[in-house]
Amino acid sequence: MGAHFVDKRINSLMLEWSIDNDFWLRRIAIDHQLGRKEKTNTELLEQILVNNFGSEEFFINKAIGWSLRDYSKTNSDWVRSFLNKYIWLQNNYQRSE
Repeated sequence: MGAHFVDKRINSLMLEWSIDNDFWLRRIAIDHQLGRKEKTNTELLEQILVNNFGSEEFFINKAIGWSLRDYSKTNSDWVRSFLNKYIWLQNNYQRSE
């Protein structure tokens, strides 16, 4: 396999797109690291996913699940930790309402 194109500006662009009004741009931001395996930037992935929590858009929720499922094949511990962290926060937030 050839070298991956690396441009650090992409991270900023994906973060911007992850909060855009256009859900297709948000979906691209969520999906853009699919298949990167060990090269996945987990800090970026986490922020993009968190930016899209609570969406009622089917394609956004599907993309979140797809990203987590894809990365779980590389680092299931990270995905498990991510899910536990945000399930705990969600449960505690709902209790305080």
